[in-house]
Amino acid sequence: MRTLIVAFAIIATATSAQAYCYSVPDDASSSYVERGLDRTVCIQRQLERSTNDRAVQTQLDTAISKMQRDMQQQKFMLQQLQTYNPPGLGRPFLP
Repeated sequence: MRTLIVAFAIIATATSAQAYCYSVPDDASSSYVERGLDRTVCIQRQLERSTNDRAVQTQLDTAISKMQRDMQQQKFMLQQLQTYNPPGLGRPFLP
């Protein structure tokens, strides 16, 4: 559970710290390509961060779903155990 909380905190901080890729017009001093290249690299990094965040979110969702299924299964098994009435006891078995 602590792992999930830590992972959620990391995701929350990572998404709020994303860079904003601004567009600055090129001029003769930058050979008309450098700033466009910088913006392209910035956009690529944002896309990479977004993809990584989604992958982590998917892993967290999967882990949470598995934990919920396990809890439901344990609850069902506990209910079955509490209502189990072995022959000869005359009362349900309560752990």
